[in-house]
Amino acid sequence: MDELQPESDHAGLAFTENRGSDAFPDLARRAEAFISAHGGQASEDLLVSHVFGSAGSVALWRPLLREVLGRHDRLKLRGDGAWLLADQIAQYGNGPLEEFVVLDVETTGLQPSRQRIIEIATARFSGGALTNRWESLCSPGRRVPTYVTKLTGIDDDLLEDAPVFEDIADTVVELLANAIIVGHNIQFDLGFLNAELERAGRSALVNDRLDTLALGTRLLPGLRKPTLNALAERLGLSGQTKARHRASPDAELTGMVAVALIGQARDAGYQSLDELKSIARPVTRRPREHMARASSVVDRSILATIPRAPGVYLMRDANEHVVYVGKAKNLRERVGTYFSQPLGYTRKMDGLIESLSRIQVEVVGSEL
Repeated sequence: MDELQPESDHAGLAFTENRGSDAFPDLARRAEAFISAHGGQASEDLLVSHVFGSAGSVALWRPLLREVLGRHDRLKLRGDGAWLLADQIAQYGNGPLEEFVVLDVETTGLQPSRQRIIEIATARFSGGALTNRWESLCSPGRRVPTYVTKLTGIDDDLLEDAPVFEDIADTVVELLANAIIVGHNIQFDLGFLNAELERAGRSALVNDRLDTLALGTRLLPGLRKPTLNALAERLGLSGQTKARHRASPDAELTGMVAVALIGQARDAGYQSLDELKSIARPVTRRPREHMARASSVVDRSILATIPRAPGVYLMRDANEHVVYVGKAKNLRERVGTYFSQPLGYTRKMDGLIESLSRIQVEVVGSEL
């Protein structure tokens, strides 16, 4: 084919109009032959060069390539921009993700080194269906913070007869042995689990794992906040997104989300666990808009009695110890900034927010 060079963004349209629909079957056959010769898949950049003989901008030719190949049933576009033979995608099957175990924990705070698990659950999925579920409360050996009780409904009375983690450690390890572990922000759950295992004198788990938060962010673009509920609703599981914040129902919903996401990934041509992991690297630090805010763990009614006046504020914990002292020209505005503080950036700020019980203020006459 003669080399074709687009002169503008409308070059693809002009080419289509000039060549007519008869050009499409020939171009599709050229693309299919090229993909077959390259092991059943080829990048879009290479296909543009081969099919159109163009050394120009790939971005200009890409829409036309997709229009041409999109009409060809034997070729499919994968999410990462590679084109594959449709029969190769059909051969992918279930692969190593036919079975996995979801892990979910509820905790007394955010830092595994300082906080403890109060509830843990696993949910095994096989062939896309829930086949086994296990859950247990867990005594943390300390009081449950008020904000955690408000969020989960788990309080000190509920945990009074709960086993300590060491008593259930063998069961947890057995349930997760050799399994692919799935979770929503799985680093958080595994971080707490491994910290508890270490305290119990056991080895950390090094299983393969898959993060639905990261996978959903990649496969479902446009989600402003990839929460578990948001993913479930986007995937048509809205009937399952009732109030939870308990380990077992969260684990079950995470598994359902994982099944749907894995199905979408397979449709997009991702064949193996390694390929899925490459597009779903565990989240270690989320962008601000994807993170929990301090307002989710601190009672905002604390602000109600703070005046818009200059003064000093003293943050106190549940034992009335002063944990922080600050000053402000406008006490209400300054203290209010703590409630929008994203969690997960620094241990110092997370620890301050977690320990906060009330704020005492001393109003003064002026900033001076």
